[in-house]
Amino acid sequence: MKLWQDSVLDDLESNLASNEDVLGLLLFGSCSRAEAARDEWSDIDLLIVLKNDALDRFFPTTAWTAPFGRLYTFTQS
Repeated sequence: MKLWQDSVLDDLESNLASNEDVLGLLLFGSCSRAEAARDEWSDIDLLIVLKNDALDRFFPTTAWTAPFGRLYTFTQS
């Protein structure tokens, strides 16, 4: 069964991997483990490594997440 996380992860990868300001993406948490049981409430934990001069386009704003759907909660550091 395909869950919402699959399509969002595909969109994140295609959008962010082609962004020259993004140096790396690291998926962690339950979505990163094939053996983990996901459901519709499972979140996506993603570390995005950016060029130093790109930080203001990603932090503290969440506008860059708009193409991926509704944002329910987030943390940034």
